[in-house]
Amino acid sequence: MRPVNKGHKEKEYNPYGTARRDLFEAIGSYCSYCERNIHIGSEIEHVQPKSKVPEKEYSWDNFLLGCKNCNSTKNNKTVDDDNLNDFVWPDIDDTYHMVQYDPVTLMPSPAPYLSNSDKARVNRLISLVGLDKIMPKEDTQDYEEARDTRVEDRIQSAKEARHYKQEYLNLPQDMQPVYLNILMDMIKKSHNWSIWMHEMEDIPELRAALLDLLPGTRKEFF
Repeated sequence: MRPVNKGHKEKEYNPYGTARRDLFEAIGSYCSYCERNIHIGSEIEHVQPKSKVPEKEYSWDNFLLGCKNCNSTKNNKTVDDDNLNDFVWPDIDDTYHMVQYDPVTLMPSPAPYLSNSDKARVNRLISLVGLDKIMPKEDTQDYEEARDTRVEDRIQSAKEARHYKQEYLNLPQDMQPVYLNILMDMIKKSHNWSIWMHEMEDIPELRAALLDLLPGTRKEFF
């Protein structure tokens, strides 16, 4: 989960939908939780739900971006000043290193070196937005009709990242810079920045390019 810095804005966004353009500029057009590209179909995510904490409905500090799956799963579950710190948040915490993905199933879990309290915070966020929702079995009607493809999308991103990383390494050195630029353009239009970074961070030039790719990435955590 990409950690982001969206900055602070004093202005109120009324209606809150008018914050979308500024959020795109600050952190890119990606779901703050599952990291899918949501340039079309994005939703303003109220960290503290407007139905529960109406005084923060128009507050920039209460905004992230959400896809329909993450936002609808989170819905109006209680998040307020009393329990805000019971979760990790991509605009506050180093969620890249705190949330890990199984290399085969791409299911999320807390990093093993975290304290028990931080593991609990990670698990609460995973549950809050349903990042661990299991896809139905293939070749079933439920699979064909599934509207939540977040896990499937992560699996596909991991396959692509491994493939393109190997292609890059197989190229003659003088051809790698051109390929790198093409690859970054493709990733920018794709999903799951963290999956690409996990697969490519051992290659210094790919790591540096990914850190510069999307607006608002918290480089100080890397």
